[in-house]
Amino acid sequence: MLEFTFNNSSKNNRFKKGFFLKILEIGLRETGFGDKKIGLSLNIVGKAKIQSLNRIHRNKNKPTDVLSFPLNENGISKYHAINAIMELGDIFICPVIAKEKIEFLVVHGFLHLLGYDHEKSSQEKEKMFSLQERILKNISH
Repeated sequence: MLEFTFNNSSKNNRFKKGFFLKILEIGLRETGFGDKKIGLSLNIVGKAKIQSLNRIHRNKNKPTDVLSFPLNENGISKYHAINAIMELGDIFICPVIAKEKIEFLVVHGFLHLLGYDHEKSSQEKEKMFSLQERILKNISH
């Protein structure tokens, strides 16, 4: 079960909650968390907002396509509560800056919320990108 909060503060109204919900449900299933109670938010934002978030949280004063803010730095693997919602965190996507498909950015941000980090090591990068590709293939079917 996915407790999903969707906010679109951009000027682009083509993005709907159901589109993102489908992607995230496939991601949960492919990562083995499809039967868990998961909570997260996805936010579609403009260039100024994503730049502000990037400056404040990553000390990079430039806009970016996607930012993830996990609630648990170690990812979901450290979570042991029973019958509670596992709150993962927040994803922010800026379609104006996006060079990749929105589906890619959602999956990429989602995996960061789970604790995957492609900047940690080449092994982690391979693990994350392999899972990312598997999820994206299932979305297109």
